[in-house]
Amino acid sequence: MAKHAKHAKPAEEVKTQAISIPEVKIDDASVIAPAPFSLDEQIKSERKRKRRGKIVVGVFVVLLAAVYAGGCALFTQFFYPNTTFAGRDISMKSNDEVAALVEQIEADYVVAVTGQGVEFSMTGAEAGVSIDGAELVAAVHADDEVWKWPYALLQERDLTDYLRADVEGTALADALSAVVAEINATATPPVSATVGYDPAKQGFVVVPEVAGTQLEPELVLDEVLAGAEVFAPAIELSEAVLTLPPVLQNDPKLPEAAEAANALLTADLSLEMGGIEVARLGHDTIADWIEFDDQLVASINKKKKTAWIDGVADELTTKGEKRTYKRGEKEIEVEGGDYGWAVDGKAFAELVNKALSEGQSGKADVPLKSEACMWLGAGQPDWGKRYIDIDLSQQHAYMYDAKGELIWESDIVSGSPQTPTPTGVYFIKSNNGATVLKGTNLDGTKYESPVRYWMPFKGGSHGLHDADWQWAFGGTRYRDGAGSHGCVNLPVDKAKEISKLILVGDPVVVHW
Repeated sequence: MAKHAKHAKPAEEVKTQAISIPEVKIDDASVIAPAPFSLDEQIKSERKRKRRGKIVVGVFVVLLAAVYAGGCALFTQFFYPNTTFAGRDISMKSNDEVAALVEQIEADYVVAVTGQGVEFSMTGAEAGVSIDGAELVAAVHADDEVWKWPYALLQERDLTDYLRADVEGTALADALSAVVAEINATATPPVSATVGYDPAKQGFVVVPEVAGTQLEPELVLDEVLAGAEVFAPAIELSEAVLTLPPVLQNDPKLPEAAEAANALLTADLSLEMGGIEVARLGHDTIADWIEFDDQLVASINKKKKTAWIDGVADELTTKGEKRTYKRGEKEIEVEGGDYGWAVDGKAFAELVNKALSEGQSGKADVPLKSEACMWLGAGQPDWGKRYIDIDLSQQHAYMYDAKGELIWESDIVSGSPQTPTPTGVYFIKSNNGATVLKGTNLDGTKYESPVRYWMPFKGGSHGLHDADWQWAFGGTRYRDGAGSHGCVNLPVDKAKEISKLILVGDPVVVHW
């Protein structure tokens, strides 16, 4: 250990050197004098320091300029980081690589069209779809402002918008034209906007157009070209390719026509028979008569109006028409006769025309030539509960009161097959008691038959009466040689009974 140690000199051997500081007296005070100061030395030192700083800055600027210039050169040959194209990452791809990618997209492309009934596909090469990859790359760099490349490094970019192809030739247009023609051959044509009646609003409104399913060839081609130019993988045709009708709902003539038509909806009249509404002359009815000419001028079609008037009059007229009803369990159909509702057609037309011209509302009675007891609708019984029912098949007659209760009945003998009792709905014309019935037999001879009770229902020729010459009633006597000349023969006592019950005007229903 001793051989590696160094020994320090003894303390007494260390020599010290004294530094003498001259003393200066200022006002008898002792002060240490400063070292001598040299201005020139200080200036020289500062200049050296500044020169060194400039050199460092200069070197940095040169290096930065070199890097910037290198970036400008680099990004004219390569694409920036964080750059995509048509869904592909082309970050730091070379111009040649991107141009090759564009050409591959062109080679793989298929024009695929769907929608609005179209199912069509065609390769891009067949359709004439082409693009120059080198030109696309040049166009991107021309817009790049490469001097901004440091800023561009911080951005994400999608260059798909540069993918714009040319479609050359007519192959695509010709193929689409054939497809459209085939579809249009069976397509629904468009319907122009018009003015129509809205029952919910009780007035005319503008009815929008309906496009239908026909296609407009030029519009189809435009949408397909727009998709093919950007290499759209699937081109879905929109409703914009449908053929539009000549008149659209924004045509100013339409609301004007609707307003003019609504001015014709003047009347709102409840038409009654026997206190029951049987028809209505209202907006719904009048609207069916209104029509528009080529200039959308509204007017009432007189033929339609007349047809409605005649139709209502016919429907409301039951006199002589077929009616169906039930007596007990038996369903009966009867037609003919002179009892029932009968509309006065001429007076009814005048009522309608006046209501239209004056804009009438409220209630009005239908003008009638004859009336019945009640209105239940066309084809329904209109004689009420009080009536006389003559059943020729049963050779039996019944009478019901106003409550529908049976108050009289009797067997009868009706007209023979040669002189049948007329069927239909009639009414009692008189009830004057005894009379002498006169007529002509089938052999041409005349007859006179005194009766005690005569109750005619068809004019003065056919009615109910007593027949004391009949020894029996009912059964098949009417066809076995005992049939009448068409009247309804009754036993004397039964004729007397009903004569006391019958009132002039009582309905008489004669049927089989």
